[in-house]
Order: sequence, then C-alpha cells, then structure tokens
Amino acid sequence: IMIEWSKANDPEYIKGVNLPSNMLYKKMLESASFLLNDNNLLLKANKIKTYILKNCRQGNFFVDNLLRDKDNNLLKTSNISETCQYYAFNFLLDKKEDESFFNLLVEKFGPNRDYEKVYPKICKSNVFIGDYLRLIILLKNGYNQKVYDETISYFYKMATITGTLWEHDSTFASLNHGFASYILNIIIYATFGIKDIDFSSKTIYLNSTPLKIKAEVSFNIKNNCLNFKNDNGVIRITQKNNEFKIIY
Repeated sequence: IMIEWSKANDPEYIKGVNLPSNMLYKKMLESASFLLNDNNLLLKANKIKTYILKNCRQGNFFVDNLLRDKDNNLLKTSNISETCQYYAFNFLLDKKEDESFFNLLVEKFGPNRDYEKVYPKICKSNVFIGDYLRLIILLKNGYNQKVYDETISYFYKMATITGTLWEHDSTFASLNHGFASYILNIIIYATFGIKDIDFSSKTIYLNSTPLKIKAEVSFNIKNNCLNFKNDNGVIRITQKNNEFKIIY
C-alpha cells in the first residue's frame, strides 16, 4: 500500500482495512461503472461510501484504518492523517456534503500549518501525494488565490535550491520527480480560471475566480493553437481555428 510519503504510510496506519485505499477503490468502482455501464459496480461503490461515512470518523475526521477484533468486528483506530482527509474529498465526498469540515481543512491545514500547535495529533501531509491532493481540491472548488499562494510558498524553495521539484518535502528522496510536473496543470488552471477542458466536446469551462495578475500561455492541440491571456483578472482566449467553445 502506497498512500504517500508521510506517517500515513507507516505500518500502524496501513494495516487492517486502510481507508484512503478504500476511498480510492470506491472512486475506481464509480468510474468503471460509468465506463462499462454496469450499475452493480456503482452499487458497490455507494455501499463503501455509506459504510465509511457511518463508521469511520472520530468527530469530523476520518481515521486512516480499521482493525478486526477476535469476533471479526471492524474497530476504528486512533490514527488520523491529514492526507486521509484529502483522499476523502477527492474520492469519497464533495464540499456540499460536509461544508463545515471542508472549510476547516482549507483554513487550518496545508503545508503552512504549525504542526506542533494546530491539531498536533493529526500527522502532516507530504508533497507526494497529499499536498497535490489538497491543491486539486482547492482548485476544483475555486480557491485559485490560495492555490497560487500555497504553490509558491511550498514549491519555490525547491526550485531555487535544485532547479527541480521534489518527491519529498526534504532531500530524502528523488529531487527531480516526474509526477511533480503536474503542478504546471494546477498553476495554469488557477491562473486562468480554468475549470475543465473537455477535448471530446471541444469545450473550455471557466470559473469566476481567475487570479488578478498578468499572464499568458499557449497550447498547441493538433491543428489548433489556444492562447490564454490574463489581464488583471480579465481572461481572453484566442484560437487559430475557433474549434473550441467557451463556457463561463
């Protein structure tokens, strides 16, 4: 089981029934149900979600794992990681289903948290993959300025020290990690207020919270060139063949 580079991957957190893995499994079943048009897979996914929401929380927080007693009953541990909460909001539920807890994660957690003073019993996330999951959640919910601020505060130091982005938040592991390139997607989507680009229907969806900065980027997609320009929060998109429709 690989959850991420943090205490969330220690043996006491992953043994028994690991909940981040099951949250991811639930999302896989849901996606497979859609792709294969198999409602049985969706029923199984919903059953996993219902069980976790009902049985796997201490207060607001999801525990990382369950252990079986001698009678085969699943019991909650006291292991809680920050990363497990990000798995939950990526693969299990969304902001609307638990807005107060979502807001708590946004405001009180993240890479700038004082781990010794703010929820010290909840182990912190690492860059791979917990902090990426956090940025994806923030981006998906329109917190573009927070994405921008956290990206600079967390990744800029890496770039200035080695000219690369790391797998770990220290020099413990790879200092030039391929997965780190995903931060470019996050930066571009936040900068230009992009919610999604649907290539099958050739549709670009924008949100209402682009950053108030000056920036420009171009993409070459087959025979079309898309140019995004941000002029202090005003987004302009030009394209070579006008193939993409734009929805605000």
